[in-house]
Formats: sequence, C-alpha cells, structure tokens
Amino acid sequence: MTDEKKNQAKKLMKELDSIDEQIFDNELILKENNIGMNEPLVDDQDFPLSGIDIYAVTSARGNIRRFF
Repeated sequence: MTDEKKNQAKKLMKELDSIDEQIFDNELILKENNIGMNEPLVDDQDFPLSGIDIYAVTSARGNIRRFF
C-alpha cells in the first residue's frame, strides 16, 4: 500500500470517527429529552409536548437523518 493510499485511508477513518461522534451527540440530545426519531412532538391537541426542547430535538433528528 502506498503512502498516498495510507494517508487517504487515515483521512477516511477520521471522517468516519467524526460522523460517529456527531451521531452519538445527537442521539444523546434525543435521550435527554426522552424522545426517539419517530415519536410526535405534539400532544393529542397539537400543542408542543412539555419538557421537550422542540428545536433541539428537531435539529438532532435532522442531523441524524443527514447521515442515513
């Protein structure tokens, strides 16, 4: 394996680690708010659920979906 290919492989591994870290951080936001990727953010009367940071959850969901 040439040095160029080794460097490229190392760069790709760093990118993968960065993506894994970003996904983990965003999943942590969801866990802190006790919500997953698919649950509604509003109640039966279409009011936002209390105790949930709607903006942070929406942003985290979008960030996670961006990688899949």
